[in-house]
Amino acid sequence: MRNPSLKRSMLTWRARWSIPSLLARADERTVTSVVAATNGVLAILVITGLAWWIDLPLLFPALGPSAFILFSSPFSRAAAPRSVIVGHFTAIAAGYATWHLVQLLSGVAVTLGPTDWPALASASLALATTCVLLIRLSCPHAPACATALITALGAANGWPEMLGMAAGVLILTAQAVLVCRVAGMNTPLWFPRETLAKRDMKELSPSGVPIDLHATTDEQDLLAGTHETDHDAHADLPLTPR
Repeated sequence: MRNPSLKRSMLTWRARWSIPSLLARADERTVTSVVAATNGVLAILVITGLAWWIDLPLLFPALGPSAFILFSSPFSRAAAPRSVIVGHFTAIAAGYATWHLVQLLSGVAVTLGPTDWPALASASLALATTCVLLIRLSCPHAPACATALITALGAANGWPEMLGMAAGVLILTAQAVLVCRVAGMNTPLWFPRETLAKRDMKELSPSGVPIDLHATTDEQDLLAGTHETDHDAHADLPLTPR
């Protein structure tokens, strides 16, 4: 950076206000709640402003829980960009396909009502399909199930609505990655951290601990127990990597 004063200011800001420095000075729950609330509000405001500017429905209910996960536990598997994007996109496709299928088989337009059985069938089938696909694709992002219900009930059954939902997911995820990186957290850019770690290991035990082929069974069990204890000790630290 050519401007020394600007560089010094950025370093000072990062040293004082980055998430790791805040965690060193304040309670974990306090930092997490403030970070999640502040960034969640800013993210939704940005999406709302863009939706008004380009006249597309970018904002939909499922983005709320997605924002909570992205900003409150950014190192979790559910907050990985792959889980968020693939999860919501899969849910949109599953809900839309189910909505069309139920209408085709029943001959009745799927609309939400107190005694509307096609809507109940469409919602149930879309939710079941989405759950199966999210597990098979290793994208455990629960808010995507809400996206499936939105499309399966006919609330977003046109291309502009579905493209707007997809764009809203992309914008929210990009904001989360950018904010976390600027705030000093080395969050994943696509795959979950645990997936990247496993790719570098040739053999893993059921607990996720590398197997030492020359160690005895008792030594391997001891290593696995130590690993589980360390993991449990950090289970309540959502803003720190596992």
